[in-house]
Amino acid sequence: MKKVTQLTATFSIALGALTDPLSDQMTRLKEIDINVPPKEIERLETIANNITDLYVQGIISSKSAQEARMNLFKQIEKAIGITQKKKRKKATS
Repeated sequence: MKKVTQLTATFSIALGALTDPLSDQMTRLKEIDINVPPKEIERLETIANNITDLYVQGIISSKSAQEARMNLFKQIEKAIGITQKKKRKKATS
């Protein structure tokens, strides 16, 4: 029987005008053996910067920026290999 070892790591990623660039944050993930291709990091950072620019210019609301960032976090999770279990819908009677 094979022995399976599971490693758990904790890290955080912050988005917004006053945070470190997303590329810097994602590059630091290499310290815990999470490697994201540079092109993918560049794509995600472009999206993050666009969301911030649109919000700062008043083109999108705070709520829209928050929703866009949540969608971006899902893309970041996918890029680094995190899978979330889908929440089950409650049964209706």
